[in-house]
Amino acid sequence: MIAGADKLSNMKFNNNLPLEGVFNQTPFPALCLEIWRAQLTGELSFPKNINHPSLFFKEGDLLLSIDQLEPEEFSHFIATKENIINPPEIAAGGETQSKSSPLIKNLIEKFSLSPQKVWQHLQDYFFLSLQPLFDSPEGSYCFLPSSTPASENILLRLPTPEVIQAGILAMKNLDLLSRYYPDKMAIIRIKKSPAGLPRLTEPAKYLLSLLAKPVTINHLLQISQLGEKETYRLLFLLSCFKIINLALSKSINQPAPASPQQLAQIIGEFIEKSSIILKYLSKEIGPVAINIIRKSISECKAMLPPLFSDLEIAENGQITFGRVFKAGIAYASPELQEKVIEGLNELLLNQIIAVKRTLGDDHEMRLVDTLQSCPK
Repeated sequence: MIAGADKLSNMKFNNNLPLEGVFNQTPFPALCLEIWRAQLTGELSFPKNINHPSLFFKEGDLLLSIDQLEPEEFSHFIATKENIINPPEIAAGGETQSKSSPLIKNLIEKFSLSPQKVWQHLQDYFFLSLQPLFDSPEGSYCFLPSSTPASENILLRLPTPEVIQAGILAMKNLDLLSRYYPDKMAIIRIKKSPAGLPRLTEPAKYLLSLLAKPVTINHLLQISQLGEKETYRLLFLLSCFKIINLALSKSINQPAPASPQQLAQIIGEFIEKSSIILKYLSKEIGPVAINIIRKSISECKAMLPPLFSDLEIAENGQITFGRVFKAGIAYASPELQEKVIEGLNELLLNQIIAVKRTLGDDHEMRLVDTLQSCPK
């Protein structure tokens, strides 16, 4: 809230140049959806930290070709699904043609599986092979516009939004999702004309119903019956599809050390915003406002590191920092700087919640809008 979340920039595609980046700035599902929106054709490879074969796109749709199938892996996958005792038999005799063609034929002709069932298995296998890319916050990618595999080798052409929604709903590494939304007082609004709206699940429809009027992330987490992790999962989905105005934070890396000037600016922003909150509350309820804010800060300090123990509000409403705080940040390590920023955000959030408890949700939204409009 104080430092602000960097927003995911709009990616510019040049059909003649490769597009390169890292997943901790552009998550895999968001990247695929940008390729789909631009209707690009080409190859997406993963040169660093990710052991995964390249993916191919045709006019934004994801492709699965014969050459992308690993016969041994797919054989074991089919054997598990169909209770086949000897998986190697599935790919037997596959030396004379392209490496996976006999495998598909064997399933239909030798094992009497219907083509519909085989192609459903292909889709399930493809989805499963992609899943590690959804759960990985690290690694790099390179998209190179190019020709696609020969049409006779393409087994599946899948709408990218369908694949991405399924992948997000199957993610296991949910702990990383909250880190995309560091500003808990950011206001979520549904976009007037969301593009590429997928066929949403019932839980996703439920979450959208909670967003019928703008709410903060913090308030949404309080009212959602989905629980925190599942709420973040669906916020991530809605963000990737650009159904809501809530952009993804540009990086989930640990913050770089701030200079003394930057840290002083962050503290200054905290003091300024705290002053705005007190003035807002005082305008509505008078001098008793300072007692409400003092109480909220006192309650919050008890949960923060000792560094914040001597933070006080003066009689004129000014936030003051004592010797413990000033000494602590004088030579703060990056880890301590992070704790300082997190603590200031918690203090600010508690003050906003105090306003909400006193005046109601509408005043909370007005106050948050005012704070977010403050110049940085």
